[in-house]
Order: sequence, then C-alpha cells, then structure tokens
Amino acid sequence: MKKASLSNMLLGLILCCCAVSLKTQAALITYETQGFTGNFSSLDLKTIWLNLDGDINSQSLDEFERIWSGNQTFSHLTVELNLAEDTVWTLQAGLDAGLGAQVYLDGTSIFKDSTDLWWAYNWNHSDTVKIENLNLSQGSHRLEFYWLENCCNGFNSIRFTEQSSGVTSVLNRAALSSFEIPNPASISLLGLALVGLFFTSFKRDYSH
Repeated sequence: MKKASLSNMLLGLILCCCAVSLKTQAALITYETQGFTGNFSSLDLKTIWLNLDGDINSQSLDEFERIWSGNQTFSHLTVELNLAEDTVWTLQAGLDAGLGAQVYLDGTSIFKDSTDLWWAYNWNHSDTVKIENLNLSQGSHRLEFYWLENCCNGFNSIRFTEQSSGVTSVLNRAALSSFEIPNPASISLLGLALVGLFFTSFKRDYSH
C-alpha cells in the first residue's frame, strides 16, 4: 500500500510539471538586414527585398525592443506564430525608417508609408506605425515588417495590445506564447517520458 502511494505521488508530481511545461515558446522572431543603395521606398518593399542580392545578416531574437539596425540598412523582421484562438490586436512599431516602412500579414500588405518615419522613442508620436483592429484568426500567421534607414538611425521597438484585455506587451516570445497552441512535438516527447518514468517506478515498487 505504501509503495502504491509513493507511485501515485510520483505520478502526480510529474503531471504537475507537465501542466507547467505544456506552454512552449513556439513563436519565432527572425531579424534580417542587408545594405542597399538608392531610394525605392515607393515600391513594394517585400518585392524589392527579394530581388536584392546583398549579403543578409540573420538572427533569431527572443525580443524585439531597442534594436539598432544600422545606417543605409534594409531591415526585415518576421514573426511566426500559431494562435490557439481568435484574437484582436493593436500593433505598434516604433521605427527609424528614413525611407519608409511596410507591414504584411500572411503575405498581404496591411500598412505602407513611404515618408521619413522617426518615432523618437515616443509611442504617442505621429510617426509611430499603428495598426488597430488587427484580426488574427485561430491558426498559423506570419507578420513581416520591412523598413529602410539611410542615415543617423536610432533604436527600433515593436509592441502589441490584446484589445479584449487591454494588456500591452513588448514583442517577445514569452508574451506571444500565452496566445499559442502548445507545441505538439514537445507534448508527445513529454508524454513518452511520463509513461516511462511511471512504469519504471511501478516496476521498482512491486519487484520487491
């Protein structure tokens, strides 16, 4: 009886750990930059980016806040996420984009401004990119930001507000994970580990 109780306690402890671990940071934030010459901000920036043949510097980020891109730099930020349910956001991008910026959702342009944008580290500044009532349905989505900075650039930051709760978060993987579907692969591996641990304990308890 005592051995069975110990096995049950062990299983309960493992299941508690499982509940904490099911939320995985599956969202991906990728930041790429390349140099450019000329001014083509009036054109479709995604098309221009794909047609440039410069060296691309790419990095995965946990958070996009106060990121410095560099002078004469074409920036491309990609956010990939898998939402557990429908949600509506207000999206704000504080950019130093001397030659403009463009935002895409799932391949469709949802914002375009070819003027000199500088948010001056003020979320209420008129140059801050602001997209309200951004309806994101359950499932996978891809947000892309493109912007051009020719000189004297400052830091860049992005944040979002979940409209039903009014909670505002800096764009980071931890904040995004609270809206996401748990990673199926991680759950499967964790489940297999739980089964193995339980039966190992069960066998040990009853083999004496």
